[in-house]
Amino acid sequence: MENTDLKEKICSLKDEELITLLQQRNGYRKEAIEIAIQEAQNRKIIDSEEDLKTQRFQPVPKPSRSFFPHLSSENQVTKIFTSLVRILYLIAMIPSFFGALKIIESQILDGIFLISSAALWIGLSVLLQKKPSIQLPFILAIIFSIVVAFTFYREPFSIYFKLSDWIVVSIAISLVLYILGYLYVLQNRRNKSR
Repeated sequence: MENTDLKEKICSLKDEELITLLQQRNGYRKEAIEIAIQEAQNRKIIDSEEDLKTQRFQPVPKPSRSFFPHLSSENQVTKIFTSLVRILYLIAMIPSFFGALKIIESQILDGIFLISSAALWIGLSVLLQKKPSIQLPFILAIIFSIVVAFTFYREPFSIYFKLSDWIVVSIAISLVLYILGYLYVLQNRRNKSR
C-alpha cells in the first residue's frame, strides 16, 4: 500500500479506531504509526508523542488464543455479529425447503412444522440483530436441536448414510452451533465491557 493510500485510510478512521491503532502500535509498520501519530495530533487526541507513554495509550495485551477469537474494537464486534446473524437467515432456508417438499409429498403436518420452525428462526434472528441478548442464541440452539432431532426421527434416510454423509452432517451441525456459541460470547463480552 502506498503512503498516500495508507494516509487516506488512517485519516478516515474514527477517533476510537485511531486510539486502538495507537494502542496496538507494536503490530503496525513504522510508516503507519507515524501517520497515525500525526493524525492524532491534528485531531487533538494527543499533544505530542510523549502522550503515547500515558496509561491510555499503553499497548493492549493480546488476549490468549481462544476458541472464540477476541476482537479489538466495538466496530469489529458489530460487523462480525451482523455477519453471523445474516448466516442465521440463510440457515432458515434449509427447513423451509424441506418443509415445502414435505407439503408437496402430502406430509402436511411435517411440512408445517418445518416451515413454522424456519419462520420462528428468522423472527428470532431479526430480534437478535435488532436487540442483541444473551438468551436468544440459547433459544435458537434449542429450536435447531429440536428440528434436527425431528428430522432424524421422522426420516429413515439416515439409516442409509455412509461415513462421509455423517461427517458432512456433523460438520454442518457443529458449524451452526459454533455460530450460535460465538454470538453468545460476543454479546456476553459486550455486556461485560459496558
